[in-house]
Amino acid sequence: LDSFNDPAYFTGAFPTLFPYGIGGHLGDIHGNRPQKVSLQEFAKYAMLHHSHLFSQHHNFMFYLYDLILIRQACLGNYLQVKKGYWATATADLATLTGDELHAAAAQFQSKTKISNPVIHTLINNMRIISSFNPESYGEKIRLRNLIFGKIGRLGIPLIWFTLNPHDIGNIFVVKLAGEDVTLDDTGARSRLLKLTLKNPSLVAQYFHTIIIAFFDCFFKCLSREAGIFGTISSYFGVVE
Repeated sequence: LDSFNDPAYFTGAFPTLFPYGIGGHLGDIHGNRPQKVSLQEFAKYAMLHHSHLFSQHHNFMFYLYDLILIRQACLGNYLQVKKGYWATATADLATLTGDELHAAAAQFQSKTKISNPVIHTLINNMRIISSFNPESYGEKIRLRNLIFGKIGRLGIPLIWFTLNPHDIGNIFVVKLAGEDVTLDDTGARSRLLKLTLKNPSLVAQYFHTIIIAFFDCFFKCLSREAGIFGTISSYFGVVE
């Protein structure tokens, strides 16, 4: 099955989630859908569906996440190939010897600059491709370069801190799931823990809501108003 173009890809792989054979992001079996829906929008809809069938499925979200990563990697490859990179890379790889590759590997392990210009160019192009993939080494390099650019333009950051919202076993996450739990109930803590572990997508939604509210209410980063540290000229944040 073609994960890019086959409308029966999801419905065939998860018959318990799509019992009528329809409901994928590409429409029915013939690919008919009144409005085009991207895979990312379909994932957002499925993870936030009120029935929690998709978010509580034991492997659907991981399967969906892998497909999104594959498509983002394909986008990076497509952009590089379109530039004519692949023809040049093929010729460069044919000229390399085993000794040159071993020497470059030793330099890479010792964290020194790779002296071979051909290998150095190939690695840079690989990092460009991987920069499209979340949580990849290429993305870390891209974010690091963005931070260096902000420091070069605005100066050293005045404040550096880590936010770690208490999400596992949090009653607000359970409220998002539509569960009625009070802290006075017998075994409430244990039930809260089970419900949050059962709804990982709601934990992510809670985390996103808390972080946005923190920057919006305390720092006023989303407006020009003065926050608890005055007017913020710029900020940078990443999720670990």
